[in-house]
Amino acid sequence: MKTPVILEFFLAARSEKSREKTVQRIKKTLDEEFQEIVLKTEECQYQVNIDAESWELTIFRVLQACQSLGRQWILSGDINLEFNAWSNHPIIIGVESVDVSIDNPTVMAAETALCTPEI
Repeated sequence: MKTPVILEFFLAARSEKSREKTVQRIKKTLDEEFQEIVLKTEECQYQVNIDAESWELTIFRVLQACQSLGRQWILSGDINLEFNAWSNHPIIIGVESVDVSIDNPTVMAAETALCTPEI
């Protein structure tokens, strides 16, 4: 099961040069932590598709990765439907905070099936 994980970084950088350095640090950290392909979706937002057998294993792998991105994570949302994590204590220099979010693909697929009329 491939699950898209969205990672958004909020930067403290004021100049374009320091912003570029911080973005390079983010990319390097993500490349080291995730063996999957990292896609840049917006300026400081990335998507990683994690391949795991279950929702629980996906969450575990993302929590492992979060340890290399920051400390003192705040978890929110209904864990059966989604995983949301926020840290104001990032490890990457130049980053003010990090947001990680995942939607449970099995729940999303079930909801789509319920909303799709049979022909």
